Amino acid sequence: MNTLEFRELSLTNLDEIIDLRVRPVQSDLVADNLYSIAQAGLDPSGKCRAVYMDNRPVGFFFLRECERGTLVYICRFMVDQLWQGRGIGRRIMTQLVDVLFSSPQVEVVDLAVSKGPGGAEEFYRKCGFVPTGEPYRGGWRMLLRRSDYCPHTHAEPDAGANRFVIL
Repeated sequence: MNTLEFRELSLTNLDEIIDLRVRPVQSDLVADNLYSIAQAGLDPSGKCRAVYMDNRPVGFFFLRECERGTLVYICRFMVDQLWQGRGIGRRIMTQLVDVLFSSPQVEVVDLAVSKGPGGAEEFYRKCGFVPTGEPYRGGWRMLLRRSDYCPHTHAEPDAGANRFVIL
């Protein structure tokens, strides 16, 4: 079946999302989900979502809307170590970018990536992100612009709010 869903965090799924872990070589590159959830709670534009495949938790992401909604920053993105290497990360990122760009005002999706062992630069390149050469918080910025984007699904924006919605 392989149904992929983005779900809001709740008291029902909080513990299982906090328990997700990246591979040990990646642990210094991605903040724990608990820290990300706390950080998002203090950020009025922050949105966290749990990622499920066939009702099993497989990942997590934290987004922030910037520049009046024209830019979305992916603060955190992780796939649990047990699910890595199966193409799930790429599938999640593809669906996420499709949803973000389904909102007419989003022009750029931005993120920072750490270089070195366990880093995800090559993964993000395969997803269409381009390095800017700009350092950012110990990593390097990568961007995906709407003009360089090729849609994969038919995600619908929230027309009432005219803002991105992660379903």
